[in-house]
Formats: sequence, structure tokens, C-alpha cells
Amino acid sequence: MSPELALRNLGLYSLQVAILAIVAGLLPWIARLRAPRPQLAFWYAVLAICIVLPAVQPWAQPPVHSGGEVTFTTTALLPSTGEPQSLWLALWPGWAAAALIVLGAGAAIHFAMLALGLLRLSRLRRRAEPVADLPAIERATAATATAANFYWSEAVAGPVTFGYRDPVVIVPPSFFDLAPAEQESVAIHELLHVQRRDWLYTIAEECVRAALWFHPGIWFLLNRVQLAREQAVDERVVAHTRASDEYVGALLKIAAARIEPDLAPAPLFLKRRHLRERVAAIVQGVHMSKPRLTVTMIAVLAALPLVAGLLAWQIPLQAAPQEVRDAEGVLVSRGNFKVLHRTGVDYPAELRAKGIAGDVTVALTLNANGDVIDAKVVSGRTELRKYVLESVLNWHFSTDIPQSFEVTVRFQSDTLLASVAKEPVATGPPQRAMVVDRVDVSRLPAELQSRTQAALAAHTGDTVTPERMAEINRKLADLDSHLRMRGAVKNDQSAMDLVVTLYDQPTVTPQAENAPPSRIRVGGNVQAVSLIQKVTPKYPLEAKEARVEGTVKLQAVIGRDGAVKELELVSGDPLLVPSAMEAVKQWVYRPTLLNGNPVEVVTQIDVTYTLAP
Repeated sequence: MSPELALRNLGLYSLQVAILAIVAGLLPWIARLRAPRPQLAFWYAVLAICIVLPAVQPWAQPPVHSGGEVTFTTTALLPSTGEPQSLWLALWPGWAAAALIVLGAGAAIHFAMLALGLLRLSRLRRRAEPVADLPAIERATAATATAANFYWSEAVAGPVTFGYRDPVVIVPPSFFDLAPAEQESVAIHELLHVQRRDWLYTIAEECVRAALWFHPGIWFLLNRVQLAREQAVDERVVAHTRASDEYVGALLKIAAARIEPDLAPAPLFLKRRHLRERVAAIVQGVHMSKPRLTVTMIAVLAALPLVAGLLAWQIPLQAAPQEVRDAEGVLVSRGNFKVLHRTGVDYPAELRAKGIAGDVTVALTLNANGDVIDAKVVSGRTELRKYVLESVLNWHFSTDIPQSFEVTVRFQSDTLLASVAKEPVATGPPQRAMVVDRVDVSRLPAELQSRTQAALAAHTGDTVTPERMAEINRKLADLDSHLRMRGAVKNDQSAMDLVVTLYDQPTVTPQAENAPPSRIRVGGNVQAVSLIQKVTPKYPLEAKEARVEGTVKLQAVIGRDGAVKELELVSGDPLLVPSAMEAVKQWVYRPTLLNGNPVEVVTQIDVTYTLAP
């Protein structure tokens, strides 16, 4: 999944959680759910749904073929120094990746703070002093049938409880100033936390807070969970002591003390923001009949999955586009028909090495669901047909397309792939007559070689003029629109090789050593302003299907008349190069003047291909 898509999904998930938190905040008020323990169960259910929502909801699956855009820039071609022009630009990961890095760093910081909190608790435990035998603690232990080690420390302003196997309760010195009944109620409160294993729940909640630290909805839900937990314990304390006044008095006395920031992952006896609601619940009391409580809980708990399902339906997360892995040398062209799922096409290495290549065209018939129910080979080499048929019979198309159409699969041999990736040759016809030193059609599929030789009508030793070259290119285009002939000029400038391939990758024809300099390098911004006719490159279909993105860097020589005279590939993916070069060759610039005379300009043109998320 790309950083852009991951960030987009994180935003959609955050929106889902925010809406769910808002609805959850209204449900208890609408249903008048006031009992602490049912409220705690409700808030835990909401939090659990938020956590598992990405895993249980169906993700929207985009088709294999998605849209993309092509952008281009023109920069000055400067001598290479081997170093990047800007270290910052070289290291910049992009806005989406940078945002994910910031979010990840924030989560790491919060987890580090959680670890520091655990260390702080351990240090408190080591430095705290044991509480001597105290009747109030003994009564609390007997009332709850739960034991814990009680300590006191000046480092805490209120009681703190933590630990699982060996639970610890640390009280402040002010604890001993409370009345015996108040001490007992406070001790019962802390022992009930031990009995309920609330410290483990607190650790889990803080982990959720650290992972989703940026989301206010998560903070709201965790706050509601903590308040409901304290109110549930308060309710049981009052039930044990039957002395709500003394318990409220203990709360108020501790609230009057200095409450330190909540840095430790442990349930604190009191948080100032919860004081009013806790006292109100104790004083007023909450009474709900069992039938009413049952109906209310069924209603609110049933509403949660309905809301979550509606959110997943209306605001779906976006799955990464299906990545189809065809064999090396395979290019699939299926027109504008939307593929929802397809399997890769195999191309055995031994066939590729032997030069068994070419196009295989298959006529497909679909059923009403978009599944391929019949496939017939229209043309193509016998050795390659079965690999196409084995794949296309597993394809699944959109239902809004014709039920019968053709697709073409191109198989490119190792020789052709090597020529596309590595061999730049001269572009355009020669400026004068030259002798043909060699005619090379070996890169073409076997069935095209003989027909191409006949169309060329050029042989070793022939003299070819610019007009003759133009005529040959027209005949090649009539034979196959993908054929291109390129002339590689020899070093002595009197002979050339004619190379015919299925791609157009020209290079710059070298100048004579003694020719006076007639070209200048112009800054990218200046040259971009001079562009008066541009053709936007089309995103190659094969590159879209293969999920290929990137930048094609071209070295261009702009003639005195403003037309692109020479074009050479600097770098770029082979699937993107032909589209970029085909478009850039048609660009026209305003002539560049030097001392009033038009001159040729050398520049670098970057064509960037970016797939839509």
C-alpha cells in the first residue's frame, strides 16, 4: 500500500471513529443508561468496535486498471558531478510519507512515555515505606476478601494501585489524617481495583491511547471508560460500607490536595475532571429496574454494530489496487475494459531466451457477472497460446462492458527487452545521404521479420537519402503502427545501421569533432516558459496494469526553429519511455536567440508518471 493510500485510509478510519464516538456519546443519554457497570460495558464495547473496525469491515477493492496522470518539467542539463543536486530533495519522502512518519513518531513517543511510567511505578515501589498494621486496612481486606501490599510515599498525592501477581497500593501521608471510616472506604476502593484486575485494563487502554494518540475520539472514549470504571467501584464501596457520606468526605479531602499529572499507567483514586460526576452519582444514587436495564442494554448494544456497518458502507476504506505479476517480458493490453481481477500471464524463460515472441490476440466472451466463460485465440504463435488461455479464463471484468471483445498479450524476448533498456540510437532521418552498413530486424517477432524486410527494401551497401528514409518509415507504419526504424550513425559520419524495433528510443547524433559550438544550455524555468506547443504524454496501459510509476528523464536538443531536433534517453522505466518520447518529440518551443541569432538549446525534460491512489 502506497503512503498516499495509507494516509487516506487513516483519515477515513479516523472519520469513522469520530462519528462512532459522537453517536456513542448520545446513546446513553437518549436511552437514559445511568448505571455505572452497564455504562462501563457499553464504553468497552464502543472502544472494541473502534479497534477491530478496520479488520472486520470490507475494504473497497479498486480494479486492476486505475487512472494516472503525467506531469513534465524542463530543467537545464548540467554536467554531472556524481552528487545529487539537493540532499534535502533526495531524502524527502513525500508529504504522505512524511505525515505517516510524524504519526509514527508520535506513537513511539507515547509508548516511550508509557514505558517511563512503568519505570516510575517500579521506583515508587522501591522507595515507598510499608504501612504498619492499620485496623482500617484490615477491615477493608476482610470486607473485600482481597489482599494487597500497602505502602506510603510522599511522592504521591493520592492513592495509586498497580501490579498483577503482587499488587501494591501506595497512599500519600495525608491518608493517615483521614478518619478511620474514611480510611476504610479508601482502602476498599483500592482493593476492589485489585480484585477486578483493573491495572491490566489500564495498561491495555494506555496502549490504545499511544497507538491512536492523534485522535480526540479515542481520548474521549478512554475518558468515559475510566469514569465509568471509577463509578462502578464507587458503587461497590458504598455497598460495602453503607456510609456514602464518609466516602464522599474522603473524595473531597483528597481532591483538596495537590493532584499530580497522570504519568503512571495505574488507576488513580481521583482525577479532578471526574470529581463532580462521581460525587453526583454517589449522592443521587442510580436505580434501574432489571427489565428496563436489560431492554436498554440490548437496544444500545444492538445500535453499535448497525452504526459501524453503516459507516463501513458509506465511508469504506480503500484496499490497495490488485498487483498482477505477469512474467518478465509480458505486456497485457485489454483496451478500456475494466478488470476487477485477473491472474498473471506466464512466459517460460526458455521461450523468452529462444526469441519466441509476438502478440497473442484472444476473443473473450463474458457472462452477466463479468466472468470469462469462453476464450478463442484469434492470432499468435502456437507456443505462446496456452499461457494466455490459462490466464484469461480466470479473469473477472466489470459488468458494464460488452460481453464479447478482444484482448492482446505481447510477449517480448530477452533480445528485445535488452534493446529497449540499454540501446539508445539516433533519432530522425539523416541530414544527408548515407550508406547502409547493416539492417537489423532480429528484435522483431519472427512473423514480422520477413514482412518488415520486404517493406524496408533497403540492403547493406545501399545509399539512403532523407527522403528515402521518410518513405520507409511510412511503409513500416502501414505495416504495423508500433514499428519504428532508427538509424545509428557510425563514427565516421558516412555510414549507418538501420535498426527496426517495436519501440522508439532515439539518441543524439554526435557532432563532428571540429564543428564549432552552436548549442547553449538554458535554465529549466526559462525554457519551460518558451514552450508554445506541448503534447501531454499518455499513461501507457501496460504501465498502469503493472502499477509502474516514475520519471523518464530525457536529454533534448531544441533546434533553431524551436522544434525538438534530437532526443536521448537518460533514465526511465522501459514501459514509460516510448510514451514520453513520442509526446516530447512533438513539442515546439519559441526559438532561443543569442546576440540576435537563433541557437540550439540543450535541456533536460522530466516526464513524471503518477498513478491515482
